[in-house]
Amino acid sequence: MIWPLTMLVPLLWLLLFALLPALDTWGIRHGLVAATIVPLVTYLFMPLVASWMFR
Repeated sequence: MIWPLTMLVPLLWLLLFALLPALDTWGIRHGLVAATIVPLVTYLFMPLVASWMFR
């Protein structure tokens, strides 16, 4: 579940990185990607997976 997000989320951020080059610096770029993936996994995907597992 996490691997697809780590592949897709940076692609979704590419447009914003192209528009604002200051965000495309190494630390900021990775921080934004991580700050997007962590809430998606915590609040969206893990509750879904947990509900499927405990049916």
